[in-house]
Amino acid sequence: MNDLFAKAVETAEEGIGLISPQGEIIYMNEGFSRQLGYSPAQVIGKTVLDFLAPEGVRAFQERKEKRVKGELRERYEMVYIHGQTKELVYGMLNVSPIKDKDGQVLYSLGMQTDITNLKKTQIELDKNISWLKKAQKIAGFGFWEIDLKTERSWWSEELILMMGLAPNTGALSFSDFLEMVHADDRGGLKSLVKQAGTLEMPYTFQYRLYRPDGELRYLRNSADVEKNQAGEVTQISGIVLDVTDEIRQDQTIEQQRAMGIASARLSTVGEMAGGIAHEINTPLSTILLSAEMIKEKVQKTPLPVEEILKRVDAIMAVGDRIALIVKGLRQVSRDASGDDVEAFHAEKLVHATLNLCNQRFANHGIDLQVAEVTLSQSLLGQFVPLTQVLFNLLNNSYDAICDLDKKWISIAGQTTGNFFEIVVTDSGAGVPPAIKEKLFQPFFTTKPVGVGTGLGLSVAKGIMQSRGGDLLYDDSCPNTRFIMKIPLVNLQKQAS
Repeated sequence: MNDLFAKAVETAEEGIGLISPQGEIIYMNEGFSRQLGYSPAQVIGKTVLDFLAPEGVRAFQERKEKRVKGELRERYEMVYIHGQTKELVYGMLNVSPIKDKDGQVLYSLGMQTDITNLKKTQIELDKNISWLKKAQKIAGFGFWEIDLKTERSWWSEELILMMGLAPNTGALSFSDFLEMVHADDRGGLKSLVKQAGTLEMPYTFQYRLYRPDGELRYLRNSADVEKNQAGEVTQISGIVLDVTDEIRQDQTIEQQRAMGIASARLSTVGEMAGGIAHEINTPLSTILLSAEMIKEKVQKTPLPVEEILKRVDAIMAVGDRIALIVKGLRQVSRDASGDDVEAFHAEKLVHATLNLCNQRFANHGIDLQVAEVTLSQSLLGQFVPLTQVLFNLLNNSYDAICDLDKKWISIAGQTTGNFFEIVVTDSGAGVPPAIKEKLFQPFFTTKPVGVGTGLGLSVAKGIMQSRGGDLLYDDSCPNTRFIMKIPLVNLQKQAS
């Protein structure tokens, strides 16, 4: 029986060994020595300390007093340095004392299982978890999951912090979480979670959440479902990204954009002031002159009623002209982003804009060429923003050519695909290649200091694109040419 027992010990996969109370190795089977990377003959007579890694030394020394007294009966982890590969070897060691009949400690019996692979997996897993926690913190995201059968929920530590809760917060139920969600978003989120469970539908949803301190945060939640072997949805899990900074940045950009548009509109009004003075001063002079002539003639000799009516009609016509100019000024300078879509002809759009600058062009010798026959196309859109864009183009042309020898501006229309194009060309030599790519950038301008803000073309392009059209520069033309692309009536009706 003793031989059978000895053979079993010697051939066991587990490591079995005997050491003295002082740590000298008395016996070690093949399994134990193989774990350490030595033969039994190489280890017997040496101390355990000769084979331990630093962390293993600490664990061994901490138990020395118990080992000497024969009180060491426990299971603990040991770390060795492999004799061949010099890599760390991890063992789970069960230790018990062996005593003589008088109770004196003779040996400590150890049985060890090699857990190196398990330990390396655990170390790698811990490392991944650590990196995942760092990634969550850096990127601002967290994880969650809900078990649909037990209704238990789990929230990652980073998500708990994201919601403004303490790290040691106890179990947080889904109902408790929903109470933190903004009331206007709560129903939508709850409905999506339900649909994910019943219809097996993944989803992405952005919602607002109030932290306990009252701070409002914006979170984006992407979730998917998990099924059991029977194909039943048993769990919903997801990732939550804190997009508060992104949303607030977008809001800031939108506010700045609105301020930029307002600034551009005010700048446009300021640049128009000189031109409007010309537009109004001439008809006002006509009114004053006609009124003075009537007064002088009536004082000298009574005028026939017909002649008085004729002069009054002339005054009224000029007054109507001033009223039209003022109306156009009010249109171009106001915010019309909320206006209803209406039907109008391209010709009406062009003439409404020209009412604001005809006289200024004439006073500075600019030849205005309008191809009336090409402007009969019916359009559907917001009338005022389009006049603002066209006025901006005409104003830019005026600034560019007013000092040239040849001064002309051409306005024509053409249909291209699903768009009607209003083409504005002037006698300028075009835009230099070096600055062509910057034309539509905010704050870029080629005008002298104090003339324009550099917002005009950028804002104008934004107005056109937000309404399904576009504003382009035509570099194939030898002169300076811009094209307003406006969706046709039938295309806009389909979109609506």
